[in-house]
Amino acid sequence: MKTKISFIVDSLGFGGAEISAITTCNESVKNGYIVDLVVLRSLGVLEKKLSPNVKVINFNKDKVRKTIFLLIKYFNNHGPNIVISYLDHVNIITIIAKLFCFKKINLISTVHSPFEYGDYLYYSKIKKYFLLSLQKFLLPISNKIAPVSEGTKISIENLLSQKYHYKVNKIYNPIEAVCTRKKNIKNSNIDTYRFIYVGRLVEDKGVITLLNAIQKLSTKIKVELFIFGDGPQKKILIDKSKKLSIARLIKFPGNKLELNDIYNGSDCLLLNSKYESFGRVIIEALAYNCHVISSNCPVGPNELLDSGKFGDLFECDDFERLINLMYDAAINKSIAKKVSQNELNKHLQKFEPSKILESFLVN
Repeated sequence: MKTKISFIVDSLGFGGAEISAITTCNESVKNGYIVDLVVLRSLGVLEKKLSPNVKVINFNKDKVRKTIFLLIKYFNNHGPNIVISYLDHVNIITIIAKLFCFKKINLISTVHSPFEYGDYLYYSKIKKYFLLSLQKFLLPISNKIAPVSEGTKISIENLLSQKYHYKVNKIYNPIEAVCTRKKNIKNSNIDTYRFIYVGRLVEDKGVITLLNAIQKLSTKIKVELFIFGDGPQKKILIDKSKKLSIARLIKFPGNKLELNDIYNGSDCLLLNSKYESFGRVIIEALAYNCHVISSNCPVGPNELLDSGKFGDLFECDDFERLINLMYDAAINKSIAKKVSQNELNKHLQKFEPSKILESFLVN
């Protein structure tokens, strides 16, 4: 009898955890597993990326907490061999459902951000204390706890009693681009160096600083910046580019499902985040042989770039260092070849979907 794996997600809107779930779903089907994708709230554009052999079960509730009884019923009726849940609030609901269902559930809870960062920065003290206490009590009920980075792993171990540390196993997010990448067809305008930003357009991503950097560089060399993504800061960024008189150099293509539409023609990825739980776009960019310049923020970029071996790091708020790195990248285009292709390929292999699936399934 084939093994059945159920993946539990909040929704299928654009997000790193959701992309990870879909990539692992598709890899599981490719390896002969029966796969259910249980969506607690709503479907979204990422549904288009799913293999047709993945069965989608949509609870379609407006609040995740309203899905507890539906999830218990699903576990009892469908009896998956392995359950993998994504994001903290989904983990909590899934663990509670595991506690109250009649079937034995082998649950892997993936944790995508340290408890010191992300949404936890903006919670009230009471809410943060309550949620951390809940995590401390519920997470150990999982059969395996899978942080996506070393920094997140340390954060979990600091929260949990040492007797549960054996359950904590770092498992990177799978990166489809590592296997499906095509040759990066560089920018046809060879006189203009193309920087890109890929991600949510929110204040914590520091995209306004990237506009200021482009404005300063544009007085010396020909550059452009493509900003892929969407979010509440989009209008602010458009207005800022006009105020800086660089609107002609800034493009806003929005969200793109196909990675080729993002990375083909691009020279260098820029990240100026205050924190990153992982930094998927760093590995995607490397897979397309794009140079990477990133803030050395907690917790992902330093690990993914191997302390600067595979790209350039600058300390948060060090604007002059950012400018200098961008200038050097644009002037010395060969800077992207800091390591051999063999070294880069070996590094990228850590993020292959087949290896990530294997890590989930090993006891």
